[in-house]
Amino acid sequence: MLPSLTRFAAVALLVCAPAFAEPQGGHHHSKHFFARLKVGEALPEFHLTRLDGTPIDNKALQGYTLVSFYFAECEPCVKEVPLLNALAERRPDLHLLAFTFDSAKETKEFVAKHGLAWPIVTDAGKLTENIGVKAYPTMALFDRKGELVEVMVNRAQLGNPGAFDAWLYTVTFNHDRSSFGRRGL
Repeated sequence: MLPSLTRFAAVALLVCAPAFAEPQGGHHHSKHFFARLKVGEALPEFHLTRLDGTPIDNKALQGYTLVSFYFAECEPCVKEVPLLNALAERRPDLHLLAFTFDSAKETKEFVAKHGLAWPIVTDAGKLTENIGVKAYPTMALFDRKGELVEVMVNRAQLGNPGAFDAWLYTVTFNHDRSSFGRRGL
């Protein structure tokens, strides 16, 4: 459990999250949504445990992995659960992970109450602190090397299958094309 001051800071970030998540004009992607992790940088090494008890580390990022950063007391995070579950059902081809700084006990209560169906990594406070998550919920796409490709800020895309699929296609296509060019092939 995080100290109450840290919880307060997390809740303060939550209050600011709508300003980050839905800037005026709607569609927005930020290359600097994390304080200490930039596009093209690898997720710091981690060795954590999923809610089901299985260990997980950076090797779990196979292919493209969509990651949701959330916590149980975050109202926008709770509201997003049906959209996340619908995405998982609609796109079984995607590798999906949710990271929370909540304990396994808190996360089990969250899942029981709200039904989040994604694989969840608990007790990830040190990881979220290391990368500097600025607001919750935050959705990020990582490539097969574990490098940050893009942060999805426009949450409305989750509820619009066509918009989400177009975003994912564009981001992965552009990333693959630029990676191809960097390899000189």
